[in-house]
Amino acid sequence: MAKVLTRLTPPLAGHYTVFERDQVLTHGQLNDVADWLDQQDRLSRVSLTGTGLIAGLALGGDAGRITVSPGLGITCDGDLVRVDAPLLLTALRPYDDTAPRYEPFFDATTGQPVILGELVASDDANPGQPLADLPGILERGIVVLLAETSDTDRDLCTGTDCDNLGQQRRQRLRVLLADRRWAGLLTDGPVSVAARARDLPEAIAYRPQLGAGLANAETLVARYQESSDRTVAGLQTCFTSLSQLFPELLLELFQGDPMPDLDAQLLARLAGTPALAAQTFSDFLRDLVASWNELRDALLDDDSISNPSIGTFPKHLGLGALGDQSDAPIGRSGFHPAASATDARQRRADARFLLRRLASQIDRYRMPEDTLLRITPSHGEHAPLGERAIPWYYTASTAAVWNRRLAERRLSHHNLGYRAADYGGSPRALVPLAGAIGGHDFFRVEGHLGRRVDEVSAELKKLIAEHNLPFQVHAVLAHNRKDRIRIRPGIRYTDLHRFHYLLRQDVSLRLDESDSYAERFVGKLRGAVEQNEVPAETDSGASVLNIAGLARSAIGTLAGRAKPALDSRSYSIYRSASTETRWSNGIGEALGALGGARSNLGPLARSDFVSPLDSLIQTTHPLWLDWLDDLIQAKDDKDDDKLLLARFATDHPGLDHLGGVWRGGTLVLVYDDNQRVVADFTLAYPCAEADEPEPVEPPLVRPPQRRPPFDLDPIRPIRPVDRLVSSLVGSAVASRFDGARAELAADLKAVQAEVRSRLDNQTASVEGLVKGVFSTREATGAGVVLPGKSVATGNLLVDEMVRDVELKRQKVQSLVELTTRGDLPPESREDAQALLARAQAELGASVADAAEQLVKHKVDTSTGSAAGVATVLANSAVFVTDAGAAKELGNRLDGLRAGPLDNTQTVLIGNIQSVTRIRG
Repeated sequence: MAKVLTRLTPPLAGHYTVFERDQVLTHGQLNDVADWLDQQDRLSRVSLTGTGLIAGLALGGDAGRITVSPGLGITCDGDLVRVDAPLLLTALRPYDDTAPRYEPFFDATTGQPVILGELVASDDANPGQPLADLPGILERGIVVLLAETSDTDRDLCTGTDCDNLGQQRRQRLRVLLADRRWAGLLTDGPVSVAARARDLPEAIAYRPQLGAGLANAETLVARYQESSDRTVAGLQTCFTSLSQLFPELLLELFQGDPMPDLDAQLLARLAGTPALAAQTFSDFLRDLVASWNELRDALLDDDSISNPSIGTFPKHLGLGALGDQSDAPIGRSGFHPAASATDARQRRADARFLLRRLASQIDRYRMPEDTLLRITPSHGEHAPLGERAIPWYYTASTAAVWNRRLAERRLSHHNLGYRAADYGGSPRALVPLAGAIGGHDFFRVEGHLGRRVDEVSAELKKLIAEHNLPFQVHAVLAHNRKDRIRIRPGIRYTDLHRFHYLLRQDVSLRLDESDSYAERFVGKLRGAVEQNEVPAETDSGASVLNIAGLARSAIGTLAGRAKPALDSRSYSIYRSASTETRWSNGIGEALGALGGARSNLGPLARSDFVSPLDSLIQTTHPLWLDWLDDLIQAKDDKDDDKLLLARFATDHPGLDHLGGVWRGGTLVLVYDDNQRVVADFTLAYPCAEADEPEPVEPPLVRPPQRRPPFDLDPIRPIRPVDRLVSSLVGSAVASRFDGARAELAADLKAVQAEVRSRLDNQTASVEGLVKGVFSTREATGAGVVLPGKSVATGNLLVDEMVRDVELKRQKVQSLVELTTRGDLPPESREDAQALLARAQAELGASVADAAEQLVKHKVDTSTGSAAGVATVLANSAVFVTDAGAAKELGNRLDGLRAGPLDNTQTVLIGNIQSVTRIRG
């Protein structure tokens, strides 16, 4: 049986005959030349192009036919398989011993053939059986092309002629259907570089666990040491696998296997890393992981074969199974480019350069001790390591093996890096921030470890400002005690500070008004004493002027101590001045003196409305200032929590260490309780706390006075009742003393009657107008309605309503006096009269409400402390002069009168109605 010939089976032709003139040639000499040329032609295809399916040769069809598209392929024996026109195959004929034997089509162990038959066209001389009559046959098999090379002996000896005609070498392309079960035997290609690289493990740069447990710098260092241990263990596994899978590559580059030595160096550097360098060593391991993975990727991309074995698929190419559209179809031969192909050469060059760089990184790593702060434009981890800036922990010679493109151009000094000056960097490398930085999304920051955090922070902010760098700087403490925080904003100015400033201005205004008013009140009181309108002493014998003067002095002293702090437009100055003067400690004493004066001078002064002094006594705004101080301090304390690393890492889970900072992000400096920078992190977004100078608030222009003007005198001296009576009696007696003595008694009685009538009217007018201690509310507290008179009906609601009636009566009386003043402008008089009408309506409603409650609860107003209720209501009803208000009051009283009333209530309602009728 003939065999399929292979032309590149060793030994290959090592010589051929060089012909000479007139030389007698033998068949061996001629065949040597043919063999030499044929082998060289085949070798050029295999070694310079590659092996496998190059293009086309795709399967199509259905259960009754198979089509093969035009295409091209090369077998491992160098056969050029070329199909120029589509093939339409509809039948299957036997492929048996009549065909040349091809060893790969037989199982090496059992000798069983794997070919089901030969696929042919329907018009073939021996068409075989139609595929349509063989259901399921195509699903069982894969299509294989065989570039069959065989020799045929053409010698046919006869009795008269036995000339040797030689052998005929025939090239034939067969399309065969092989059993799918043997697809791997037929189409598994040679072991390429990529196939071996698939067994290389991927390296992982493990990250430390950051979070709430970072109580101090020691914990942070321990976390980094743990992650570094895991990363080193993974790199050791990678180095071992490289030694096992690519010994020829290591031998080519290093004349041996350097991986054990590199492994030992790495372990030694891990063991000798000080605490301050834990993060730096982690960066170094991250670089090694990047180099290893780039090396692995370069090897995985290299699917070339330097010297393909003739035994892989010497004369055949698998086309796969009909209908298989998967990414890795079964039984289809792949293409493996030759090592000399351009892409393959580039990938192999990449792998060799990366392997040399990996070894150099381990050998040239040094723990830096530099303290010169530098910022170098770079790229993030999405860019290859060689495209990034060279870190500061490598020696200057690393630049020569950092970037392959620059190294091949002999421009390694163009690499950006911390040590550019040491390796003779280009102008761009020496001053990297002077040029355009728009193409850089990351900035390396180096030279800051071990330095004071305040110096580093200030220097970085200066560089950012000088070079317009697009990132921020923030500092956090690696500790859990806030009292050790050293980097914080001078002030966190918020709306609380602005509201504090507004309240300061309010308290300052109240002090100014009170001081000015107290001075005027003392002057008027002095004039009243001099004119004998009020006594010079109180009932207790104290000097009226001394009491008022002490109150005036207390207000002036408080204002003098408080104004420098209150008028400050800066919160810091306010706090400093308040600490120095402690003005708030004197508020109680000053207001106590003022309240005592108001109490002692109550019988001698009348309050028509709240005075600035009363407003100062009643306001709580000084307390608000202290409360706001507490709120501001509490907010500062909460914000200080965010300056601790543990809290910051919890609030920002994206915190990562990359040896620098992202464009548009934040560089986070970590310092210990010795104020030394021990680590740094970065965030991809701005989050640095603003450290702006404290603003100076604008002066607040005091608006025109909106409260009653001071010339209305909310508190003014009044003549006591006894002095008024004495004056009236003396005047009446003197006018009649020269008359007839006989008429003295009668005249005196008349005068006394007149005095009594006037006294009653005066009493009704002034009753309840004198305030007690501090303010109108205090004057009417505890059942007091008029000085020396009280109401205690036993019903708290009724008592309160009676006091409300008296207060509204006082307001009406004050407005009556105001509308009668001759110096009141016409427009103000109209406004005052409108206010008077509303006040009378409110007074009438209050009188009616109080009367209804007295009737409802059957309060006895005839005796005891409740007897003054009738007087208060009747005196108040007198002041309801507005027609509408008086009518409404009369209607409500008529309604009460119509209901069931006892004798006391009938008298009460009748008295009030009588007053209103008399007035009417």
